[in-house]
Amino acid sequence: MKLALLLFALTISAHPRQIVLTIDDLPRGGDVNNADKQAIRAMTAKLLNALKGTHAIGFVNPGSEKSQQLGEPELQHILQMWRRAGLELGNHTHTHPNINKTPLAQYTADITAAEPALTKAIGAKQIGRAHV
Repeated sequence: MKLALLLFALTISAHPRQIVLTIDDLPRGGDVNNADKQAIRAMTAKLLNALKGTHAIGFVNPGSEKSQQLGEPELQHILQMWRRAGLELGNHTHTHPNINKTPLAQYTADITAAEPALTKAIGAKQIGRAHV
């Protein structure tokens, strides 16, 4: 029995573990359309500096339907900061609905609705889908 436990422990420790950090609600840190974009840019720079050497994915949501669809140059710049740092960006839905209260078809449609704004903002098709 002790030998089996020892072999099990050695097997587990022989497999390296990997962690991927996920950061949600980019570029604004939430659905705040009137936030101080310079403050968000400074916060992003600090965060990206701390993430050097890690594998991280930033999940983007364009925001409410009243938002400018990430069209503001400053918001686009913040997303490009992530790309220049070599980090991935993914789709975190368009309007950030509550997955526990939204029917699947409506939630899926909200993911799809985010794609045009994300593609326009970063100039590439997203690699990730919704982060749940």
